[in-house]
Amino acid sequence: TTTTSGGATTTDQVAAYRRLRDETAARAEETSSSEDRHEDDSAVWSSKSTAGDGEEDDDDGVVTAEARACDSFFDAKQFGSAAEALEYMRRAYGFELPEPSYLIDVDAAALHLCRKVKTHRVCLWCARAFRSFRACQQHMIDKGHCKVAYATDADLEELADFYDFSASYEDYDATQLGQHLDVDDEEEGETLDDAPDDDDDDDADRQSGELLVVGDDDDVASDDDGAGGETPPHHPMAVPASPRPAPPPPP
Repeated sequence: TTTTSGGATTTDQVAAYRRLRDETAARAEETSSSEDRHEDDSAVWSSKSTAGDGEEDDDDGVVTAEARACDSFFDAKQFGSAAEALEYMRRAYGFELPEPSYLIDVDAAALHLCRKVKTHRVCLWCARAFRSFRACQQHMIDKGHCKVAYATDADLEELADFYDFSASYEDYDATQLGQHLDVDDEEEGETLDDAPDDDDDDDADRQSGELLVVGDDDDVASDDDGAGGETPPHHPMAVPASPRPAPPPPP
């Protein structure tokens, strides 16, 4: 501030100092804000350059990615359908879903397994967890773990919603029924073989002359002369008589 007193001009040095100080502080604040914005832009660019499409990196260094049913579980390849992705993984990594003939929802099964790798970062075979899904993928490739665990009850329960085994139950019942019928036939055949042969016994009795045939009263002929009602010796129902002793010679 400049003032005039008695023809002399004086300058308020304090006010000039304050103005210069404020201008300097304003320039310093503007420079600092510009540098902060530059650092933020650099961090965003760096994050985008290290993370692929759909990848996320949190503050703890955990890297995940969006999971899709048509994605490969073991690399960054994407396809038009889950069937195409599964065929590619079969050829490239030898990967196959267990029990494919009973699989009823391929898309849901593929999405579940892709999420397990890319979102939860867990190995499909040994269930080891990683901080990055890429580390999980590399582990499965290096260790030969490009396959689904399918041995324990927990493994089966995890995938139960994607399968329908009712057809296998029908096949099992039919097989058991066929085996049961075969056993019954064998037992019946053994019973018939063990049964005594009545015809053989009858032949043996006739050969020994010991068979006594008794007919009905109507089949037995009576003597017309009243000779005691004996059956004629020539009748087929006659019982063989014992031979009589010869008479003694005359004196």
